[in-house]
Amino acid sequence: MGKFYYITYSESVVNGQIIKDRIKQYDDYINFLDCNWFIYTDDEVKDVYEKISKGEFENDLILVLQVNFSQYWGRMNKTLWEWIKKERV
Repeated sequence: MGKFYYITYSESVVNGQIIKDRIKQYDDYINFLDCNWFIYTDDEVKDVYEKISKGEFENDLILVLQVNFSQYWGRMNKTLWEWIKKERV
């Protein structure tokens, strides 16, 4: 069964596009603020981190957290709410 993960990284990362491209390799993702993403995957949190940070990013600030969307509230773009509520199998 899949899990939701929140990914964030420092804006000072020199090759941020590489990190973005690695995150986009996951089939189910959304970029909702500059360096803030959610993904949905069967991978474990350590595997997600290692996939994103391998190579030149091992010393950069990158955080991956498992997220439970049982309760949330706020004001964000409508596409984020639709992505969270999307039915997944």
